[in-house]
Amino acid sequence: MMNNLELTIPDIVKFFYKQDIGIIRRVKIVSDLWHMQLKSIDYTQFSSLRKFSNDIDCLLMDRSFKEILDEEEKEIRKIQEELDLNYTDSNHYILNRNLTDSFLKQCKLRIMFDSSHGYIYMKMRTLLKNCGYKRRSTKFLDELKEKLVKLELYVTDRNEILYINDKQDTGKLDNKKIDSYVRIYSYNTK
Repeated sequence: MMNNLELTIPDIVKFFYKQDIGIIRRVKIVSDLWHMQLKSIDYTQFSSLRKFSNDIDCLLMDRSFKEILDEEEKEIRKIQEELDLNYTDSNHYILNRNLTDSFLKQCKLRIMFDSSHGYIYMKMRTLLKNCGYKRRSTKFLDELKEKLVKLELYVTDRNEILYINDKQDTGKLDNKKIDSYVRIYSYNTK
């Protein structure tokens, strides 16, 4: 069953490209991903760790994939900038959802395998920008909360939890100032 927030082979390869991860560390991460059996990865399509690893390596070797990733990201940003943010066309919303999905998937992988602290620290403004928004709207917050729950991520500031799930929503994420810092954690870190 394909979940739109499933971590796919291209998501993992994109993480390796963006973080410039070497081969020894990459082998360890792939092995850890296989043995962790995360809910957000569909393992049924792979019969073994070797098949999982080979699929990742094949895509990593494909130079055109890196070029496609770069072009795709530039194109999405260009289209996003051209759109009027007050215009609520469904295509605009789908574009934002794709940016939010992609960014939060990369955050999840960074927290699990590239963060010595077990979290990512950023301004709310950066979070908005990387999700394709310029203003903190109710639509953005609802979408962000939905994605955080599906990817098993939660948000805090230094002293308190801002958002875990709908049952434990304190409402503080909604009121967080745009220039303030937040930390994004994952439930399942290494």
